[in-house]
Amino acid sequence: MSNEQPSTLARYLFVAYALLVVYASLHPFSGWRDQGVPQFAFLTARFPRPYLPFDLAANLLGYMPLGRYCAAAPPSPSPSCARSR
Repeated sequence: MSNEQPSTLARYLFVAYALLVVYASLHPFSGWRDQGVPQFAFLTARFPRPYLPFDLAANLLGYMPLGRYCAAAPPSPSPSCARSR
């Protein structure tokens, strides 16, 4: 049984990249206009347009590093889990 600890750098990279994804998802922060529709109308609305190849490629390139950092930085086991082994 190995006692290797996951790299703390991987955790920091995961958190930093996750914050970057959130920031990019909320862009633009200004210029929003009231469209006159209810707040949660998007939940029952039809999808506005088909996916474009650029959209698919941008999402893959944007989220693949997040998944890699997430996989490289697993949460450390809690002390109660470590004692039960």
